[in-house]
Amino acid sequence: MKADMKILVPLNNERDVERYAVAGADQFYFGFFDPEWTTRFTHSADINRMSAFGTRANRFSFENAKDVIRTIASLGKDSYVTFNANVYSEDQIEFLGERFYELKEAGVTGVILSDATLVSKALSAGIDAVASTMMAIYNTDILRYYVGKGFKRVIVPRECSIDDIKIMHDAFPDVEIEAFYMRNGCLYSDSNCLIDHHFGGLCTDLRRRKGYLSMSEDSAVDEERLREALKLFDEKLFSGIACGHCALYDLYHAGVRALKIVGRADRNDSVLKDIETTQRNLEVVGEAGSKAEYLSHMIKPDAYCVSGLNCYYRG
Repeated sequence: MKADMKILVPLNNERDVERYAVAGADQFYFGFFDPEWTTRFTHSADINRMSAFGTRANRFSFENAKDVIRTIASLGKDSYVTFNANVYSEDQIEFLGERFYELKEAGVTGVILSDATLVSKALSAGIDAVASTMMAIYNTDILRYYVGKGFKRVIVPRECSIDDIKIMHDAFPDVEIEAFYMRNGCLYSDSNCLIDHHFGGLCTDLRRRKGYLSMSEDSAVDEERLREALKLFDEKLFSGIACGHCALYDLYHAGVRALKIVGRADRNDSVLKDIETTQRNLEVVGEAGSKAEYLSHMIKPDAYCVSGLNCYYRG
């Protein structure tokens, strides 16, 4: 028996919808590119956090996106479209509000939002509003604010511990909690990141630069250990291959009901493998009577387990 948790997956090719669904995907999320948006607001204005990656991360035009939504709905699955840029102007919010009605007509389940002003637009169109990790929902006080705005589903930040998540779930049991689960971690906080991906950023520069050390002669720091730490950072272990499989039993019992596999610009076959592994481990959770039993029977994705530094949830 599979544990009652949804597998949410990134989509960048309509041909993957059916095979992802067969593998175990319950929900799909994606963005789109819009020439009219670019004409009105310039190329530097983001629709979502991945707009700067162009069609690599947003493969669908707005019209294509509506076709994809219909395909997903025909399989009885849910679709979510991303609107989680750092900031929107009033004119941009009005523009997106008009798009919401067209998405609703196509059958979209919800929209992932980074701006609370957009919630009323989504609700007016009859679409579920999902609070993006950009909303920084770290505790019950912040969650209470967004629930008051109309959100019924929230994405908790990568930095939240399982204990933090459980406290929020216990305080608001009717709110659906989505948590990061596989692929593409981040060393920093999305909600406090003001980097514009159009022009690169500090995180990219740090990961790509050649490491060097400058130490005083009387330094007490172990140079060999420091060089090893720098090497691990430069290999971007956490930001490249984050994983939450070992924490799945605890996530389920903490109240998480949607598992987010990240990677809108990643290889399709690699995402498919993560879906299959997650589906199998959800079955293990559903049958396990304890965390120890789960851990003894779970599928361990060896490619993700490197130096113990790439766990989404530690402890």
